[in-house]
Amino acid sequence: PLPPPGGCASAAPRNQSEEASSADNKTRKATDYSDVPVIFLDLDGVLNTSRNSQYINVEADKCNRLKMIMDKTGAKIVLSTFWRKWKRYIAYVLSRYGIDPKSIVDITPGRGHIKKEVAPIIYESRSAEILAWLSMNGFPRSFVILDDREYAGLGVLKSRFILTGSDVGITNEQAGQALKILQLPCKKDDPVAKWLEVNGAPKPHSCKTIEGKERIE
Repeated sequence: PLPPPGGCASAAPRNQSEEASSADNKTRKATDYSDVPVIFLDLDGVLNTSRNSQYINVEADKCNRLKMIMDKTGAKIVLSTFWRKWKRYIAYVLSRYGIDPKSIVDITPGRGHIKKEVAPIIYESRSAEILAWLSMNGFPRSFVILDDREYAGLGVLKSRFILTGSDVGITNEQAGQALKILQLPCKKDDPVAKWLEVNGAPKPHSCKTIEGKERIE
């Protein structure tokens, strides 16, 4: 059972999965995000103070900061976390802190936590997964990336990336920075849009083509 808001919430260990799908987002219905601010959300090191937690857990003060960002901007969440295949459970956990479960609208493509036998598609980095999502879904009104891993905000994504400290999580100052970033609309001449126009969506790999190379999560 989950503790009441004010403590922390936890879930199943890493060796279980709730929503395995070999389709890997290929059969999703298109959704129009053009008028929606989006938060690409990591959990570990953002909503908690653990870099490699063995289970889903969040802390009240971090969730309150996330809720403040969402309340002030109307932003929705796309889960980019390693735990994203547990979308429904994460939505439930966050609902304990006043975040509408319906505001968790999607997950980034790629294997995430799912075993390679179930979901073999893998991207080179979390940045590539986010760029692939943008290519698949079109640009939201604005977006920000909250993550404690530098490879979530590489290259053209850097200006919309907030690097949290794994042992601190999202701070009040960073929540304020996220508000400012979400007030900057995505435009046709946005560097990210230009990059995708020139380079196309990042290409995923099968696990076989990169076998022996450990994926950094």
